[in-house]
Amino acid sequence: MQRLFFSYFITIILLVLANSTLAQQGYSLDEELLYRINFGRADDVEILLEKGANPNAKTNLGEAALSVAVGRGDNEAIVMVKALLEKGALPNIVDKSGYYPIIAAAKTGKTEMVKELLAKDADFHVKSPTGKTLLDVAKDSGNSDTLKLAQEAFDKENSYAASLRTPERFKQFITKYSFDSCEYQYWSYIISSRQNPDKQAEYNDRLAKVKAEIEDTIQQIQKYYPNTPTADLQKISNDSAQSVYDSLEFLVSNNNRREKGVGNEDDMKKRCQKIADETNTDFPPSVLAAPK
Repeated sequence: MQRLFFSYFITIILLVLANSTLAQQGYSLDEELLYRINFGRADDVEILLEKGANPNAKTNLGEAALSVAVGRGDNEAIVMVKALLEKGALPNIVDKSGYYPIIAAAKTGKTEMVKELLAKDADFHVKSPTGKTLLDVAKDSGNSDTLKLAQEAFDKENSYAASLRTPERFKQFITKYSFDSCEYQYWSYIISSRQNPDKQAEYNDRLAKVKAEIEDTIQQIQKYYPNTPTADLQKISNDSAQSVYDSLEFLVSNNNRREKGVGNEDDMKKRCQKIADETNTDFPPSVLAAPK
């Protein structure tokens, strides 16, 4: 207990000193953070982040705090990187030399740092300014642990991709794509017809959300099923949208639609699920082939 109290007391003292430094020299929290990342200790950085310093702050030269921390060559670096990532530092920001944090860390064989970046969704497909992959850079570093970690990331992705390339999983993607396309048209129609003017903001939020989901599904399909004909995907989207549009337009007025329960989540789900279930998901076997 005494040791815990002492540790807490020291933290308070450091906070006071940090605030004192800021007050005396006129630095902003972000400026102080960047200075401490360059020349200070990890404890200083953690304290400043707790005080509200921006984990994505940049120096006058445009270098991000994370890039500066990754570039340090001592044991303070990994603690700083962890603290910045925990507070929301962007893991895929590029430094002035064109290096991503994960490439810069792998280049110097900083295995634990690479691990932390991967855990925070750092993109391991990025390349060095000279076009080298993460695996190339890790291999060049001479650190077998870093190379193993990088290889595991790619192996895990390839294994996941292989698990998706089944007829059942592909049909799930297509069905979702059809449903989302229907939903997008559904809320677009409700907005354009001004069926419930007092809920326009709510409908706009739903529209934005489903648009993001459609874009994500398209990216997933393009990534894991690159042989999928674009024209076929467009037809699915168009047919789904047209089907729900026709069903809503058939109801001749807003009052008529309101009587039928149109304009709420349950009605949308019922209509769009029916359309999605009727979508043709029979694609040629080549669609499921692994990308070359």
